[in-house]
Amino acid sequence: MRLAEKVAIITGGGSGFGEVTARLFASEGAAVMLADINGPAAAAVAESINNEGGRASWAKTDVSSASSVEAMVQVTMGNFERVIFSLTTRALNPSVRSSSPMKQPGIAHSPYMYEALSCVRSTLFRL
Repeated sequence: MRLAEKVAIITGGGSGFGEVTARLFASEGAAVMLADINGPAAAAVAESINNEGGRASWAKTDVSSASSVEAMVQVTMGNFERVIFSLTTRALNPSVRSSSPMKQPGIAHSPYMYEALSCVRSTLFRL
């Protein structure tokens, strides 16, 4: 297994690309933290991975909120004791939340995207 003993935080892990990535990483031996604004979806994927013999946890997380990201990282550290890497998938999807300013056209170049990604990065770099 190529990712044995690794721990990955995967934002958007409750569906789509994030879910597929989480399942792939888990199948390669990684423990995965599914961070998603849709808590029930992340919980369902984590349960499925665990039932298939993988190691997964989840946390309802809004990646545009530093406090939400920090709380998720603390849950990850409590469950897995470390973080090896993170993969941000959901913040790149402009339809994350219908009420979000991230839904605006041109999000890839907006300050909202920069802020969301910075929340994840700055929290992990403080570990």
